[in-house]
Amino acid sequence: MRHPIAHLLALLGVCILAQAEESPLFEVNILAQEINEGMEMAIDKDGRVFVAERKGKVKLYTPETKTTTELIDLKSDTRGESGLIGIALDPNFEENHWIYLYHTVPFETQQGPYLEHHLGRFTFEDGKIDPASEKILLKVKASSKKRIHEAGSIAFDAEGLLYLSVGDNQIRSEYLFSCKTSANSNDLRGKILRIRPTADKFQKETSFRPAHPRHALRSTSWD
Repeated sequence: MRHPIAHLLALLGVCILAQAEESPLFEVNILAQEINEGMEMAIDKDGRVFVAERKGKVKLYTPETKTTTELIDLKSDTRGESGLIGIALDPNFEENHWIYLYHTVPFETQQGPYLEHHLGRFTFEDGKIDPASEKILLKVKASSKKRIHEAGSIAFDAEGLLYLSVGDNQIRSEYLFSCKTSANSNDLRGKILRIRPTADKFQKETSFRPAHPRHALRSTSWD
């Protein structure tokens, strides 16, 4: 059964669209309808739109031909609120063709099932994104049992620094869980991370060490 909130959000979206169509302040143009759970998009200087779908596909809308094509399918782990969540083009995309994706892969340990979010840099070439081109900049381990709040939006500033939002990996019935993540300076979850990407240096593994909430630093931005 569909959740009542989902019905409400769907109705709200219809109302907003209807108001936009009637208002002289808006002009609504539908570019593509082949998008399934689109999470984030990036637009290059030619006006092409790269769209990240939660289940792992990246699609490209080309304004010249008004067509939508599939570039890659990562088959992301979509348990809870995870999946392919973030996408951004490198500031020098026209020269290096680099695309950054924040996506989720399954990760099994002796302690139980976990998620592992990867911040990967891919190369867009010959109309496709090659999965083998991925260079992993960061891995964030998270619990997968009844968890929500995974976040994952990516943005660059004018100096070429990458900003990644990482969710607190919350559980619906345990709101103090964020004391172990957001309020824990030894944990990457629940933070906005600032990263300086380089051409050939990548972090292969990250881990976190639980800290007592009383000793944790409430940090919002990490280098």
